[in-house]
Amino acid sequence: VKRGERVGLAGADGGGRTTQLKVLAGELEPTTGELVKSRPDLKVAMLRQEFVDELVLTRSLRDECKAVFVEQAELERALADAEASMQSLDPASAEFADALEDYNTKMALAEKKGAFKLDAKVDRMLGNMGFAEAESDAAVSTFSGGWKMRIGLAKLLLNEPDVLLLDEPTNHMDIESVEWLENFLRAQAIPMVIVSHDREFLDQVANKIVDMEQGVATKYDGGYSRHLKLKKARIDAWESAYAAQEKKLAEDRAWVNRFKSKNPAGAKSREKAIERTMKSPDYVQKPPRAGKPFKFAFPPAPRCGDEIVAMRDVAHTYRDDDESGGPLLRDIDLTVARGDKIAFLGPNGAGKSTLMRLALEIEEPSHGGSVARGSANVVANYFEQNQADALDLDKTVLETVQAAAKNGETYNEIRALLGQFLFKGDAVEKKIRALSGGEKARVALC
Repeated sequence: VKRGERVGLAGADGGGRTTQLKVLAGELEPTTGELVKSRPDLKVAMLRQEFVDELVLTRSLRDECKAVFVEQAELERALADAEASMQSLDPASAEFADALEDYNTKMALAEKKGAFKLDAKVDRMLGNMGFAEAESDAAVSTFSGGWKMRIGLAKLLLNEPDVLLLDEPTNHMDIESVEWLENFLRAQAIPMVIVSHDREFLDQVANKIVDMEQGVATKYDGGYSRHLKLKKARIDAWESAYAAQEKKLAEDRAWVNRFKSKNPAGAKSREKAIERTMKSPDYVQKPPRAGKPFKFAFPPAPRCGDEIVAMRDVAHTYRDDDESGGPLLRDIDLTVARGDKIAFLGPNGAGKSTLMRLALEIEEPSHGGSVARGSANVVANYFEQNQADALDLDKTVLETVQAAAKNGETYNEIRALLGQFLFKGDAVEKKIRALSGGEKARVALC
């Protein structure tokens, strides 16, 4: 990773992208090889997929960001303790002189570490992240997913890292937040490595792509779409070279078989030439085969009427109306007809997931209105944002899907379904905790 590079890691689920981030972060030791840093004190910061778990939701926004300055906070406490101890001493005593010297030493170190400028530093960072000044005292819990991502990113950048590692930073973010993050990251001079399933995001942000396939990493210049074209050209050239080489070797082997008795010396010479070619560093290895694409179809739905769900005059909130100025959702009239494919758009916190739960009758409207299914034959299911997080980590893939089978599906039917979701052979015996985020999502969908 070089200065100015924004490297996107590409590859299939389970291909080791998050593992590579952990190696870069120094959390995992490589099995072979070594991690080489430009200097011993290189600061590497990593925004994890689960970064929200590291936030203290009851803290204010400013205090949550200040919490990254552990050393400065300890110095402030030490100064307070030193000042308190001096108050109990006689100013004319030798003990007071020693305590004063210790206090001045701590004060000098605190000033050197910027302990008295933290509020200003945090406020500047929060401004850069798009937070209003009045939001500094708001609890972290009051911010939506996209804004919590900005808090996590702010905490990393306040430590002034030399390298930034981002693991699926756009998860649970609305379109506006993703666009903000794209612009923000492009404006940074700090080198970064990014794992993301969002191809458009990688196209907008990355200027290098490292493609990880079958344990081999290959770097390409440009964004994700350009990498696909360059990779295809590379694989096509590789396959052509391999085919030409194998054709030549097959012709040489056929010549040896034909003239083994008629021209033993020539056949022996040709055999040695074949062996030298196959042992040569220039021998073209067989190119990797593209994995089968992930394909599935929803099972056929039972026949039902044209109207699937009807919502009339629905109003709903989780908040105190006196403080918020009204319900989160109001005057909702929505009809879902057979064949509809409807997208709910809006910023984080606007109520998109709430509207979906209301439509599915998982929740009831708190402020009036009605929700009704169109007919008794309507079968509903719901893939939540955190669906994969609800899986039992100690179960295997097979056990998880077997537990979800409610209609008497046979073992072979379940294995066939898992195969469609790219879980074949021993992969079905993997524990859920060993899967990547994308693999967990596939299990949850399965």
